[in-house]
Amino acid sequence: MLYYKDPYLKKASFKIIKKEGKKILLEDTILYPGGGGQPPDVGYALYDGKSAKIEHIGDGWHMLSEDIPCEKEVPIEIDWDRRYYLMKSHTAEHIFFRSLQTRCDVNLKKISLDEDESAIIFEGDVGIEDILEAEKHTLNIIEDGREVKTYWLSLNDAEKIKDLRIARDRIKDSQIRIVEVVGYDRSACKGLHVRNTSEIGDFVVTRVRLGTKKEVRFLVSEKAKQWRRTLNEITRKIIWERNLGTDKLQSYIRNIETERDAMRDALIEELKHTSFTEERCGDIDLVHRVFVYGEHKILQHRVMDIVNTKKAIVIYGMKNNNVVCMAFSDGLNWVRDLFMESIKKSGGKGGGRGNFVSGHVENAEKFVMELKKIICDMAIHLHGDENGKTD
Repeated sequence: MLYYKDPYLKKASFKIIKKEGKKILLEDTILYPGGGGQPPDVGYALYDGKSAKIEHIGDGWHMLSEDIPCEKEVPIEIDWDRRYYLMKSHTAEHIFFRSLQTRCDVNLKKISLDEDESAIIFEGDVGIEDILEAEKHTLNIIEDGREVKTYWLSLNDAEKIKDLRIARDRIKDSQIRIVEVVGYDRSACKGLHVRNTSEIGDFVVTRVRLGTKKEVRFLVSEKAKQWRRTLNEITRKIIWERNLGTDKLQSYIRNIETERDAMRDALIEELKHTSFTEERCGDIDLVHRVFVYGEHKILQHRVMDIVNTKKAIVIYGMKNNNVVCMAFSDGLNWVRDLFMESIKKSGGKGGGRGNFVSGHVENAEKFVMELKKIICDMAIHLHGDENGKTD
């Protein structure tokens, strides 16, 4: 395909072999259909001074956004800025992961390239310092201006290359496409790449997640430079406003985190003992409270204990996240509908299972106060007032 022969070709015309409405089969194409973590190209079919969006969906077949009057040939133009950015991102991913592999025992699980922030998901024993060092090494390879070559090998010949990165269990073809950053990395890859590492321009890791599956997000080129500029400005504002030196910033943040955790622990401990307000509505105990800070699991456990030991409805809200919750005893299922109706009227969203429901609203305190009145009125109507009389 032409997108492999010349990935820098931005515009070309192709013979139409078959046409089925908005679906056309072309003899060749410059549009990459996607694969290897790289999304499909965005292209435009040109006709009569107009254009229609077109995407290569595989095996030479293309899908148009609308039926066009072309019958024999169609000119296609690529969204080049998007394609070129993805090419730079793909080559940068190869360099970075090889840089990480030289330091750590890691196993690549998935890559997801994007026209903005791309992601690499992997497993292995990796720390922050390892990622920072791999980032530095990636920048060195970019600055070196190394040639990037692509070629095809038989699977048998490819497997003889000792340092080849290849996901053997995913290979189904007898011919393997190799992408080589000369003198540094060789990988089995069907994606599109730049011809020289210097074209990447810049590379920066923007986010890191270090769970069982690790995730690194990154930017390249001018977007990486802009990210660095923004981070630089934010960091300087923080240290200037607080009269800190760069050597004190890390300890300053850690002290804040320590104080935050201590306050959170104190609030959680208080939650275990804080009393609710109780009202008698008919023959039902209506229990309610609005918390400045709430820990969901602790509060849910407490309110379920209440509704399981007596005939009660418990409503509570948490100001820190504007979450509202309600638990109710068996036989009081009618209160679920009132809760969900109130959530909907407030423009929030909610749901739940069994005798517990929750939702997110704009103002938790206001919601709880209004809902408890509605529920109390309905409870008296259905179950009688304190003297057993109903409406």
